Amino acid sequence: MVDSARWDALGTWCEVLTTREEDLPEVVDLARARVRELEAACSGDGSEFAGLATERPQRISPVLGLALAAA
Repeated sequence: MVDSARWDALGTWCEVLTTREEDLPEVVDLARARVRELEAACSGDGSEFAGLATERPQRISPVLGLALAAA
């Protein structure tokens, strides 16, 4: 049996699936934390992502680096 949780984030929805019902709360907490990190890095005028538009060299967080690599 598959257990799942779904929530809105990043202008879309996120979903977590697990085959072990007892793992769902921990997995959801971890997934929500990662999505919050990505949302913080990418949302708003003062975000890391917005800073890339300055075309000046800058360090970015691992979460933004992974998202950009995946894109």
